[in-house]
This record gives sequence, structure tokens and C-alpha cells, in this order.
Amino acid sequence: MTDAAISYSRWALVAFGFCVGLTVWSLGLFAPAAVLPYLHDRNGWSISLISAAVSAHFFVSALFVAGMPEIHRVIGVRGTAIAGAVSVYLGFIAWAASPLPGLLFLTAIVSGFGLACGGLATVTAVVSLGCTADRAKALGIALNGTAVGGVMLLPLLSLGAGHFGLRWTLAMLGLLAFVLLLGMSKVIDRLGSGRGEAQPEKSPPATKLTRRDLLGTARFRSLALSFSVAIFIQVGIYSQLINRLRPFSVSMAQPLR
Repeated sequence: MTDAAISYSRWALVAFGFCVGLTVWSLGLFAPAAVLPYLHDRNGWSISLISAAVSAHFFVSALFVAGMPEIHRVIGVRGTAIAGAVSVYLGFIAWAASPLPGLLFLTAIVSGFGLACGGLATVTAVVSLGCTADRAKALGIALNGTAVGGVMLLPLLSLGAGHFGLRWTLAMLGLLAFVLLLGMSKVIDRLGSGRGEAQPEKSPPATKLTRRDLLGTARFRSLALSFSVAIFIQVGIYSQLINRLRPFSVSMAQPLR
């Protein structure tokens, strides 16, 4: 490929990573804020029970994230992103359709796996396939997809639930996300590997650290704690946002009933 084609492919990877965050990662993070009041109003299940299932969703995701390098090696970065899209939407469709509260904990395994596959590790791996000279800028752009998705998806879920029902809204968004990511992921072929294992530009060798090494590093623990607090606050804010939007979505849907 020419230098121009290579440059185009690399920034196409950034766009692909952005869309993974937009359609998968953001849904896994913020959809519980839409599902919780929906299940409470429809079934009368207690908030504490649904919240426990939401906690299970995030806990399962954390477990899968810990093994994400192995998942990337087995099915590739592209396969991981697509699997994340399929799993997170099917998982939350199952949440919305669950007839028994106990089943929420089983569906949390599916949705949690989807969140892990479409999360930070995969978005970073996608961008790293191109390893552009201004990698920090590329990662910054790609990771913003999650924030944009959080702002866009929650109003869509709220309004869609009032007009079409939450399950159909999730199904339509899931189909759109799958088609979009499947088409955009073809950029990985341009870099030489259909499994998403393209070789990045040569860079100075980095010191390999094991998980135990990282957990024993104070800087890593402080960084992980900072991200945990930030996500905790962000999810809480969006939970309040969706509850503020609920009366508006009900009023918008009223003439259709």
C-alpha cells in the first residue's frame, strides 16, 4: 500500500474504535440506567434486586476484562469487537424480556461479556493495530466514542421504550451496530490480517509486565482507583438523567397508545 493508503487505514481504525465505544461500550455502561426503571415499573421488582443484578453485570465484565489478552489472541481484535456487539445487545434484550428476577443474574453473564469485549481493552487494541505516530491523540479520539454514546443512547432508549418498547428498541440498535461494525472492521484487512492481529510499526521494545507485577505497582493501583471512581460517578449521573427523561418519553409516546 502507498503511504497515503496506510495513513487512511490507520485513521479508519480510529473511527472503528470510536464506533465500538459509541455502540458497544457505552451501552454496556449506561443501559442498566434505562433497564432498571423499566423492569421496576413493568414487573414491580424491587430496586435493590435489580441493582444487585446490575452489579453482577459489571462484576462479570471485570472478570472477562482480566482475560481479554487471551480472548484477543483466540478470536482476534475484530472478532472480539463483533462478539461484544452481539453479546451486549442480546444480553440487554434478555434483560428486558426476563420473566423472572432470578434470570437477570444469568443474562448479566451475557451482557457483562459484551461490555468487556467492547470496552477499553478492545478499543485500545484496535487503535494499536495502526500504532500511529500521534497515538495519544488517536486513542483520545477513539475513547471519546463512549462519552458520545452515553449522551446519545440513553435518550434513544428512553424515547424508543415509550414508542416501540425497550426490547424492539434494543433489537433495532443492535442490528444497526452489528452492520456498522462489521463493515468498518474490514479496515483491519488493509493492515494485513483478517483476525485483527496486524503488525504495528516497529517501536522500542517494552518491558513485559505480568498481572501480578501490575497489581503490585502503586501507580497502577492509583490509576485503576481513579478510573473506578470516575466511572462510578459517570454511571450515577446517567442514571439520574434517564429518570429525568422518563416523564418526557411517556408523554411523547402517549398519542401512539
